[in-house]
Amino acid sequence: MDHIHIHLAKKGANSTNSTIVADLLKIVKFENTPHGVTIGGEVYKSDLQGPMKGKMLPDLIPAIKNETLQIDLHTKKRPDGELRGTIKISGSNTTKQISGSANTTLSS
Repeated sequence: MDHIHIHLAKKGANSTNSTIVADLLKIVKFENTPHGVTIGGEVYKSDLQGPMKGKMLPDLIPAIKNETLQIDLHTKKRPDGELRGTIKISGSNTTKQISGSANTTLSS
């Protein structure tokens, strides 16, 4: 993996031409498991960049509700994005589900 970003992008749009709001590769930890690699970590307001720099994590909620916040994994083979998914709120707690298979917890 070369990059893992959170992007602001129009709903359904390719995040290649979108704005990066967090570089997850700088803040996540990788753990090898028998089934592959688990990626985990927390995003803090100090990790936000671009139009979100200096803002609080709750400021991301409108973008999540509008489905304009995406996670994008870039590789050397596919620099425009190997894997992309819309970040969605699931349930009533603070755990947010990403594309049906991965979870991240918003922290402020």
